Amino acid sequence: MWVDLIKCGKACNYAGACTFLRVEKIFRFFLGFCPDNKYHLIPNPDTAPVVKRIFAMAVSGLGTARIAKALRDDGILCPNAYNSQVLGINRTRTYKDDNDWAKTTVAQIVRNWVYLGHTVSQKASTISFKNKTRIKYPEEDFITVLNTHESLVEQGDFDVAQKIFKIKNRKNKHDFDNIFVGILKCSDCGSGLSIQFPSNGNGRPFFSYSCNRYRQHSKYCTTHYIRYDEIYKIVLEGIQEKQRLVNEHRNELAVYAQKLADRGGDVQSIMRFFELVRKHEQITELTPEILHEFLESVVVYQAEGKRLDRTQKMVMNFRFIKDEWFEANASYFLPISYR
Repeated sequence: MWVDLIKCGKACNYAGACTFLRVEKIFRFFLGFCPDNKYHLIPNPDTAPVVKRIFAMAVSGLGTARIAKALRDDGILCPNAYNSQVLGINRTRTYKDDNDWAKTTVAQIVRNWVYLGHTVSQKASTISFKNKTRIKYPEEDFITVLNTHESLVEQGDFDVAQKIFKIKNRKNKHDFDNIFVGILKCSDCGSGLSIQFPSNGNGRPFFSYSCNRYRQHSKYCTTHYIRYDEIYKIVLEGIQEKQRLVNEHRNELAVYAQKLADRGGDVQSIMRFFELVRKHEQITELTPEILHEFLESVVVYQAEGKRLDRTQKMVMNFRFIKDEWFEANASYFLPISYR
């Protein structure tokens, strides 16, 4: 189906724009919805599963290139080929093969609010009726009408996909899955911690992180060095600890949420976190999906002491909640020694 929202004059305010908001005949086709009803978006049983699969792969940590490759390998028609062969919409052929999925196509789908069930207008316009040059408006000036049709993806999955797509996760020669990319932050300068691939005396690589700003300009920060296996262990234990606290109050979540809210929390945000915990019965290993669902960031401090007396502080910032609302604390001092 194609959707268009009427243009509103520059003097038209938000309320006026929403008053005259209407859906018109074919202007833009959204993969996943039926083109039969030109006044309402209805999920297409043929293509809606493709959209849901794209979001599922995005939430799992895959980038646009790997998602597009997976769709090509499975022989799924790209949107233009589907328009031409199934819907009979003839357009200029811009693809080489019927399953020629592009990275930009995947990115446009994942970033589109239409799959949340919302309609967004006023994204761009011309300078004037004489000058047809199109200009893009900032996102805060968009006109958004919520819940205009059935959604294909949940808000939580949509938010995680946006967060992951903003992160650059490049391949490495060791084929190492860097699940903490975009999560680890330096406590002093706020930069991200980047992966390192040194090797020990046996030539076997071990993986670690250090402040990215320090690696580029050593005089501006310190190393904040930490081993991958150490941070993996403590983050997993921290998430499992929150699961344990929530599960202990499984039969009285509303009461427990109010108890936490009395310490300065927000009941609605706390309940969202509880739903997230209940979504995962028992977490035994970390994945990019779990990390981005549960955590905003993990702040790593510079280690203190040497050898057997070496300690290092980490703070886990969870989504929807603040750790001081709970009995336990997410600030950890790691007693670690590197030989």
